[in-house]
Amino acid sequence: MTFGPVQMLVVGFDTDEFTGKIREELKRLKEQDVVRVIDLLAVRKSQDGELEILQESDLTQDEATEFGALIGALVGFGAGGEEEASIGAIAGANELADGQKIVIAEAAGDDYTLASRISAATGIPTIVGWVGHENQWRGSSEPYAGRFEDVNALYTTTDPGQAMEILEKYGVTYVYVGQFERQQYETSGGLAKFEEMPVMFQAGEVTIYGATGLTGEAEAAQ
Repeated sequence: MTFGPVQMLVVGFDTDEFTGKIREELKRLKEQDVVRVIDLLAVRKSQDGELEILQESDLTQDEATEFGALIGALVGFGAGGEEEASIGAIAGANELADGQKIVIAEAAGDDYTLASRISAATGIPTIVGWVGHENQWRGSSEPYAGRFEDVNALYTTTDPGQAMEILEKYGVTYVYVGQFERQQYETSGGLAKFEEMPVMFQAGEVTIYGATGLTGEAEAAQ
């Protein structure tokens, strides 16, 4: 999907009395394909300090998620390069996902490694975190039993059907493949199957895939 050229406008008014003419003109421009509203935000502050906010967009939920990933990636890249760009991409997608449940699949591993780093940096759920922390917070391994094995199977299996079952099981929306994932799983040959999935973000060794395209579409987590 292509976005752009994109123009950002910030307009201030010295009155709070509106007749609807602005909305009518915007509607006319949209109907004539002169403009497309990516994100419109109107804010009014009353004399007692209360805010009224109106937001509108012509983007579908999928388009909004992808656009959020794009903007987040650009902000992250400017702040810290490829790895920060990937974190920004996921955070941006999450911000504009309009309530859609987002779950990231990433490499599982021991405490104080690069495992589960994207989830830790963004707060977005992943399939499983560090084993020591999982035990600490859950009291035992029973609540997350089988999750490490499922993550390893997701990345190492060459069977798209098995991978899709795991994605659906946990409601995964994004699959993250970065340097750490390649170090852990590349020799298995299992990463190649992800190339059948849509690429949501790519920079250097980092690729983020949308969890679709293997045998269908992953269901949203309940």
